[in-house]
Amino acid sequence: MLHAGGALPPGVRLWSAQRPRTGPTRLDPVDFPIDTYLAEIRRSAAARPAEAHYDTECRSPRRRRALETLARYARLPRAPLLVLGERGTGKTRLVETFVGPLKNRTKVITVTCGTLDPHLAMSLLFGHVRGAFTGAVRDRKGFIEEAAGGVLFLDEVQDLERPVQRQLVRTLQDPERRFRRVGETQERKADVEVVCASHLPFEALRRRLDPDLFDRLSLLLMEIPPLRECREDLRDDWARVWGESRSFEDLSLEAPWSTAIARALQEDPLPGNLRDLQRLALILMARAVGSPGGGDTEEGLREWRGLQAQFRGAEHKGVTKLVGLGTGTWEDRVHGFKRRLARAARQEHGSYVAAARELGVSERILREHAKKKE
Repeated sequence: MLHAGGALPPGVRLWSAQRPRTGPTRLDPVDFPIDTYLAEIRRSAAARPAEAHYDTECRSPRRRRALETLARYARLPRAPLLVLGERGTGKTRLVETFVGPLKNRTKVITVTCGTLDPHLAMSLLFGHVRGAFTGAVRDRKGFIEEAAGGVLFLDEVQDLERPVQRQLVRTLQDPERRFRRVGETQERKADVEVVCASHLPFEALRRRLDPDLFDRLSLLLMEIPPLRECREDLRDDWARVWGESRSFEDLSLEAPWSTAIARALQEDPLPGNLRDLQRLALILMARAVGSPGGGDTEEGLREWRGLQAQFRGAEHKGVTKLVGLGTGTWEDRVHGFKRRLARAARQEHGSYVAAARELGVSERILREHAKKKE
């Protein structure tokens, strides 16, 4: 059982001891091929000991159920997976350290969708052929082809432009993941598993995604609970974050712990999740470096609490100052502003062609933003 669960150190061999009725005791090697997802995840964690990983034996029921769900879903081949979770819950790390091993894929190509140039997103994702557009001087693979044999992780998938989302639907609904490079008529295939993630709640994501894409992605959906709903795991989370943040040899290998630290982590809402723990770790480390006594933990906690309150206060003030700029999340308001800008530009300049020339964008982009619904 320990071997199947991956609890034994790498390289351990199993032997069977048998004492016959006559003669010496025999030792025979045991071939034990049974494996579990825990073993896969532990092997991945052991290969990268400096990185913080979610504990597969977590204490909180919410996180345990989430990881068990992820394990079941991730083992299904060719089934797109959607991961939801607040910012700072470690979605990227979870996909890279859990989903890859569970799918037996060593390569994970992570694409932060919000950083893609809207004019080049189609090419970056699907690739292009020489001459497909101005500047396409040679054939180029897209992220889908680069991820062949591995996992394509689309982080913040809602930030993809609608035309790209529509094209992605065609690829996801095909078991062989067929796609076309920009400017190419022949379809290609890519042996790639697709995982998407978003910080948006379920209903907000539904509004942002193309309906067909949302339906396809939400067939298998799991949500990572925030740290404030998994308080039982905070000490283990804190220890892993400390180990990953530790950058000086003279800093303690063991994360500092006290009644004051425990109370602070239990009482704070931790809106930034793991980032809040990282902030505390860096504050305590900054005080500990060069200090014979390891720094003043109480002063460090006061500093951390002050910053936590400052961030929460800034978020509250931001809500009151955004009156007149739409409602909803940052992304909702940005899309609303682009829509109003496109419509106002057309009205001012008399046509989309003139407005596009004045603003330095394509007519197609202006029309697409102008047609988007509230």
